Amino acid sequence: MNKSYIIVLVVAIVLAGVVLGAMFLMGGGPKVIEVELREFSFAVKGESPPLRVKAGEPIIFKAVNRGVVVHELMIVSDKDRLINLATQKLAELYTQYGDDIDTVEVKFKEWHEEIHMKEHGLILKSVEFEPGESKEIQFTFEEPGTYWLVCMEIEATYPQTHADQGMFLEIIVE
Repeated sequence: MNKSYIIVLVVAIVLAGVVLGAMFLMGGGPKVIEVELREFSFAVKGESPPLRVKAGEPIIFKAVNRGVVVHELMIVSDKDRLINLATQKLAELYTQYGDDIDTVEVKFKEWHEEIHMKEHGLILKSVEFEPGESKEIQFTFEEPGTYWLVCMEIEATYPQTHADQGMFLEIIVE
């Protein structure tokens, strides 16, 4: 093999490594979306609604509860259906337990788990946040479509949810 050919090949390999490394450092990792949970809304740093992401792209939601009550970040596939189901469940719980908020909260959380299991795909992920708490949630939207960030907590809004107060955010997956 020609010596100059080897030198050109080595230089090309080194340059390719530098370019690939720079691409990785400049955004080759998961997309990070910073979310603040407030009474009663989601605020996203540097983004205006609706959020737009790509199917198959790993996402890290860096979320913090800036509110004074418990909130949750739920990723759901059908916000309206979930709110309708929650409204029905809360009406049922209100009829059964009235203003016994402690019992209602326990029963409503049990219902969250049940609906997550029975209605596969409706609630894709659910993470609760105490006031001031920060968490990172990793998620990948596998299919294009419209999804939602929703808070279904009831603290300070019972017999309605925080979503009934407008705490939801649309996500378009392309």
